[in-house]
Amino acid sequence: NKDDLKAFPTTSELRFIQLDEFFPISPAQHNSFLGYIRKYYLSTLQIKEENCLLMDFTKLPIFQKNDMHKVFPNDKVDITLKDRKAKNSLEALQKQALAEVDEFCKNYEQQVKKMGGYGFFLGGIGHDGHIAFNFRGCDPKLGTRLVVLNYETSAQSAGDFGGITNTRNKAAVTVGLNTIVHNKKAKIVIMAAGEKKAKRVKEAIMLPMHRLRPSSVLHDLPGARFYLTSGASIYLTDRRTEDIALACEKKTISEKIIFHTICKLAINLKKRVVELTAQDFLADSQAFPIYCYWTKQSKPISELTGNVEKFLIRLIERGVSLPANVRILHTSPHHDDIMLAYHEIMNFLFKYDTNYFTYVTSGFNSCPDKYIIRVLRRLNLKSDEDVKYYLESLLEDGYENEAEETEYKSEEKQDEEEPANSNSSSTIPVESMQNGGKPEPVPEESMIISNAEEAPIHWSQKTKKMSLERIMDIFKRGYNLQRDSLVDEAETLLVLRRMKQVYGITKVDRFKSIIKYHLNEYFPSKLVGQQDNEKVKFFKGLVRESEVDRMWALNGINPKTNVFHLRSKFYTGEYFQPLPDQKKDAQPMFDLYQQLQPDLVTVAFDPEGTGPDTHYKVLQIVAQALRMAKSEKADLKPKIWGYRNVWHRFQICDSSIAIPVSAKSMTEMHKVFLASFGCQKQAEFPSPEYDGPFSVLSQRFHIQQQKELKILLGAEYFDTHWNKKIKNADGFILLKEMEVDQFLEHADDLRSKIEIHKQL
Repeated sequence: NKDDLKAFPTTSELRFIQLDEFFPISPAQHNSFLGYIRKYYLSTLQIKEENCLLMDFTKLPIFQKNDMHKVFPNDKVDITLKDRKAKNSLEALQKQALAEVDEFCKNYEQQVKKMGGYGFFLGGIGHDGHIAFNFRGCDPKLGTRLVVLNYETSAQSAGDFGGITNTRNKAAVTVGLNTIVHNKKAKIVIMAAGEKKAKRVKEAIMLPMHRLRPSSVLHDLPGARFYLTSGASIYLTDRRTEDIALACEKKTISEKIIFHTICKLAINLKKRVVELTAQDFLADSQAFPIYCYWTKQSKPISELTGNVEKFLIRLIERGVSLPANVRILHTSPHHDDIMLAYHEIMNFLFKYDTNYFTYVTSGFNSCPDKYIIRVLRRLNLKSDEDVKYYLESLLEDGYENEAEETEYKSEEKQDEEEPANSNSSSTIPVESMQNGGKPEPVPEESMIISNAEEAPIHWSQKTKKMSLERIMDIFKRGYNLQRDSLVDEAETLLVLRRMKQVYGITKVDRFKSIIKYHLNEYFPSKLVGQQDNEKVKFFKGLVRESEVDRMWALNGINPKTNVFHLRSKFYTGEYFQPLPDQKKDAQPMFDLYQQLQPDLVTVAFDPEGTGPDTHYKVLQIVAQALRMAKSEKADLKPKIWGYRNVWHRFQICDSSIAIPVSAKSMTEMHKVFLASFGCQKQAEFPSPEYDGPFSVLSQRFHIQQQKELKILLGAEYFDTHWNKKIKNADGFILLKEMEVDQFLEHADDLRSKIEIHKQL
């Protein structure tokens, strides 16, 4: 009882057993689990390290004598060396390291058993259902051992290691399932949040024990419990049935739950919703109490299914009745979030509305080293032609024509981050948001992407100064003509232009030395997943900003007037990024509201705050700026559109607008994504659900939503519809429209659950 707890209990005598750790890795690295444990567990609970069983591989004899990162270049392990002869001296060292880590695992397992096993175990469940690093299909009888990450876990870990290139087939040491369940009296808590984990939770709890369901090994332990959010429990039939039955009994069941249950029933039976019969309801455990609730009111079940059909039709009719002559502020946590959510409808919005875009974070975490390296290596510094075209032309442009330039001062002392002769200033010129004046609407004719052939640029023309407008023209020409060489050319120029800005470059020799420094010194010397210094973070953030600038340039949107990069301060790249601050993070958004006076604001709207951490924090920034507007009695009451993209999809009954889209528009979105977002083209930070570009996953979600609507309303509804967009729809985009108060209520509820208290 918390009332009996007068003080925090003494924890200094507790014993702690680490579950797993990447291999090889030093605890000094920010992505080490051991480093995390020491920082957030042992120090907080004041647990003595001598009472802990930890995975510190720097203590292995081989790593006492050799640098682990030289023994394992790129920190990758060839596990086949265990069973074959070494081919060279490096492999001999690696084979020795593998033998030592196997001995470490054997001793670790013995020590866990000697301690009596786990008395209290706290963990999560992975995208494949794993506990610790016991992946789907592992032998539940095995103990502590060296394993190789599967795809889902590699994707899940990519953000901490600078991309999936660094985590694909990466090794780790983990305690075994047998280790975890050794103590049959253990109290085991597995936590899961969000709908993405719901399927794995269902398999772990409801299906029989099987090696394909690692978490099911807990069935035989009476002290095992799952602590779940509502979203993570959606497939737990008995729990859902109980909740629905209780709500029906108390007459508190909401229309949304009723409609959702009926839609799920119809989809499972592959029947039109109005064709559901009384027998269908009575045979389904969750629909049964709804049937009883409804018929006790002396209402026919056909009336209820008819109401659901009307709701669905209204969703779709709203989707072909989009707003016109309004000012829309599109907010985005990351630079590709808007595109992956609803890019297919932008042609309509560009034609009939005034649009502004604000990207709240600088997004440097999503710009992998290998991307920068790949772009810089396109440039041949020994070629006079390349130097003249790529470097001299950018230097000739200078800064005088770039109205968006301003100065950035680092808040922290910079580490050594450039060649010794760089003579860098403490101020860094950058592009930033314009605060003066109202953006002029873009002429409608400029929004149409021309497919006309244009003459190639003659070399004599390439000697001109390379302005931003000229680079954008090269990009648009390359996109329209489907010439990858021109797209790459523009991309290279934009990256170099950002480098020129960050380092204040004015001379060709200095330009060359900065490029060589990054290629030959800075990136090669970084540990896998190591955080960049502040200047390189800033450089990468500017590169990401240039991606959206060129994306919208295809539609004639001027990045200097209609695109705003807020670079919120909470986005630091730390393992636990700080919570948003009202002055530093919310105030700029409020200022933007006042400047633009939007009629409609869009926001990433992940359920239960379980999307990327950044999505949740940006939602709170958008909400806090609206609270500030209310407190200052500003005349600002926009509609709110909540959107979702590749991290979560709306359940149909959670949305209020269903917008039909064509295969052509989805293909166009995919092409624009690949052309504009070079950082994401090779999917370095993919979803655990799909090993490839996010744009493909976005298309799949849209198509799946169309398939479900087609089941619910029947193919005839679409085939005979008078509206061609509905009739020919290949996918649907779902949005949730809210009034400001409704949105703020959701944000407050979410904030109370995630306990950010009074940080905003």
